[in-house]
Amino acid sequence: MAVLRMGSQGRSVRKVQRALNAKGFGPLTADGDFGRLTKAAVIQFQQSENLDADGLVGPATSAALFAEQEAPSSSAQEGQRELTLLLSGTLQALAVCGEAIRWLDVAEDPPGSNRVQGLTEGYADFWHIPYSGQEPAYPWCAIAVSQWIRKGLGLEEWSATPFGKWFGGAWQIKEWGENRGCLYEASSHTSRSGEVFLMSRAGSSSDPSRATRAGHCGLVLADQGDRVITIEGNTKNAVRSLSRKKSTLDSFVRWEP
Repeated sequence: MAVLRMGSQGRSVRKVQRALNAKGFGPLTADGDFGRLTKAAVIQFQQSENLDADGLVGPATSAALFAEQEAPSSSAQEGQRELTLLLSGTLQALAVCGEAIRWLDVAEDPPGSNRVQGLTEGYADFWHIPYSGQEPAYPWCAIAVSQWIRKGLGLEEWSATPFGKWFGGAWQIKEWGENRGCLYEASSHTSRSGEVFLMSRAGSSSDPSRATRAGHCGLVLADQGDRVITIEGNTKNAVRSLSRKKSTLDSFVRWEP
């Protein structure tokens, strides 16, 4: 692959953008156009891999970016390993993961609106927020996590859920975990299926102190050592499953008793 840089275009750029998204350095639009956002994502990835952070996709960056894709699973044994990794939680947690997976690829309508049918209007009703369906709704990653947990546990009343109410922000889940002693640092914790991951995303909250503490969240499907497989809402305008490096995460919350 030739060195890719600002201004590069084509299939190779699209491949890089998709790989960056898969590793949690998006969301990027995989349009094959190497612009400022793609360069910024490349630099973040290079920094996480201790590479020269020059924003160029050369041999070293390409090798790190596509390392996992260049060694795909080719055996039933590897498939069993993935299944074993996934089945690392309780039956309750796995039921919650199953509920989340049902939402995979459900997208905002229209894109960029933060409006998801069957989700954001229900949150507005719960909190008695005027909502006509025309104005942009709230960022909905925590809204989705709360709903997946309630539905996965088969509960009708929000008061019966672990959180006790419908959370609308990742910072709320983090504060809940801190108060109950079930918040774990990502760098030293082996997560289980169904746990909530938290990461900083500056600008994702009207309260700057909260935005830098926890601005995005989702559920863990599998822990792979230095990475976790996630399912998360409000990622590239939809529900996505990604492979995220633990070094990019802040913490985990174990919501089960």
